[in-house]
Amino acid sequence: MTSIARPGGGLPYKWWVTIAVTLAMFMSMMDNTIVTIAIPTMQRAFGADLRDVQWVVTVYMLTQAAVIPTVPYLMATFGAKRAYVWTLAAFLLGSLLCGYAWNLPSLIVFRLIQGIGGGVLLPMGMRQDSESRVVGSQRVGYPTPFIAVHVIAVY
Repeated sequence: MTSIARPGGGLPYKWWVTIAVTLAMFMSMMDNTIVTIAIPTMQRAFGADLRDVQWVVTVYMLTQAAVIPTVPYLMATFGAKRAYVWTLAAFLLGSLLCGYAWNLPSLIVFRLIQGIGGGVLLPMGMRQDSESRVVGSQRVGYPTPFIAVHVIAVY
């Protein structure tokens, strides 16, 4: 089995990619479910009814679904690594802003930003991980067991 190793030793590149991609995908998937648990707390904190607070979950899911088709365009235009880093940054920025939301409308807007990054992270992450395991024209391993870790942990 061939692997690309760093000159100073340590983990091969494919494992660093796998770790980074799996963690980012885990965070994105966890955000799909974790907010549902916090709905009663958000109702009390923002003094809103259930219909209004449900938009926090809905806008994230709708945004994720809307941006998934843009993944091939982003990867072809900006390059896979650069596009992945920018979408991860959008997801993390949205997460940070959600923590500082001062009212329900601001939280909904920040979840939209988070959904833009999170929706692209999943399909792009799978592709990044599988591409990191190709040396020349030879496949070096399959990422499926590592990508499945976040799905098992969340569901």
